[in-house]
Amino acid sequence: MDRINFIIPFKIYYYTFEPIIKYFLKKNQKISIFLPENAFYLVSDLKKIYNLKIYSYERLVSKYKIRKIVHSLLLILLTPYNYSNNYKILQLRNFKTPNFNLIYNFFFRIVYLLSFISPKSKNVNKKVHKIMSLIFTNDIFSCHKIIVGSLNPHPHLLLSKSYKVYSIMESWDHVVKQPSGYVSRMAFLWNKDLAKDWEKYNCDYEAYGVYPFKLRFSEKIRRKEKINSKICCYAVAYSDKFKRSKIAKVEHIIVKKIAIACQKSGWKLLIKLRPNGRPDEFNYLLKEFKNIEISSIESIDENPANYFLSKEYNFSRFKFLDKVSFVINCFTTFGLDCVFANIPVLQLDVRRDSLLKDSKIFYENHHIKKYLLDNKNILKVKSKDNLEYTLEKYLNQKTDIHSEYSKSLLCWIEKGEASSLEEACKFIYEKVIND
Repeated sequence: MDRINFIIPFKIYYYTFEPIIKYFLKKNQKISIFLPENAFYLVSDLKKIYNLKIYSYERLVSKYKIRKIVHSLLLILLTPYNYSNNYKILQLRNFKTPNFNLIYNFFFRIVYLLSFISPKSKNVNKKVHKIMSLIFTNDIFSCHKIIVGSLNPHPHLLLSKSYKVYSIMESWDHVVKQPSGYVSRMAFLWNKDLAKDWEKYNCDYEAYGVYPFKLRFSEKIRRKEKINSKICCYAVAYSDKFKRSKIAKVEHIIVKKIAIACQKSGWKLLIKLRPNGRPDEFNYLLKEFKNIEISSIESIDENPANYFLSKEYNFSRFKFLDKVSFVINCFTTFGLDCVFANIPVLQLDVRRDSLLKDSKIFYENHHIKKYLLDNKNILKVKSKDNLEYTLEKYLNQKTDIHSEYSKSLLCWIEKGEASSLEEACKFIYEKVIND
């Protein structure tokens, strides 16, 4: 039985991969894992029991910096600028703050400008794969089956003609942020609609909607009873800790407007922070509002992806929601977590609030526009109104659109090949092993 490589760049990717890795190991499959050195502790127990090899992810990527640069430049030049709204935002941010040294930053910006006139490819991944395999002919891995997460930072390592690469969706917004940069033999997404998106944007035509691995804890603690309290929670999507100043600024305005509406209507507001945000980010509101409580965070790492949803943190973040009637959502994946846990979600559309016009950029993102906003049961701010007035009015009446919205969103999340985590792991295992 040939060994299979799992390449895991960040702790949060391991959270998605963990049940899949354990299933493969229980089937006596030989596995090698490339993992950040500060995450080795996550697999220490598995290493004692199974035939598992652990390698440093940092050492792996440090050997192939030239490949990384060439690959990045090809991807910029060949990807259509209108690939997606997410892509436009991402490239603009990367153009302003590229992650290279001074010389490479200058070169990167020149290539970004050239990308407006360079010829484009409809199948970017295939084209980049072909060019890279001609330039770099040496295989990096001896194992030919490789399992990776979506939107990973190492596509330049996956471009040999001899490799069979299998992609696992880490987060649901990854599909359209940018091309994956390599060709997937198979891709395993959260549900069938996201699998269709993967096929459309990445042109990998064997994509399966399986199961939302990142949401699995929510299923374990599903709420069994409806709670009618005057407590709601806003789930924060962004943080001013990272390079997202525009949306972080917008979200601070949103949170304050929600706090005003809650205070006027006699509701308590819980603010659920990003797991890796800044712990004191909204503390200034505590001086102005007496009806606010703020959650803890999981990680203080400067890298947005370098955090882990530990069992303790998962219990803590859902314990925080024990008494809420519903969670208010604008942009965050945590709204899906809540729906999967049978906690109702009130989805907001705040674009017509004159102070929140910049939110339009983010509401236009494919996954939000198509899957969160395409529903009649969302709370929309009307023209010439504002968020605080709209929400206060909603909190003071007996309308319950959040429950209907949550039912329909749950049906959408569950449109997969597997009805349980175990079935999902089995589905992936059999597809990979029998390929």
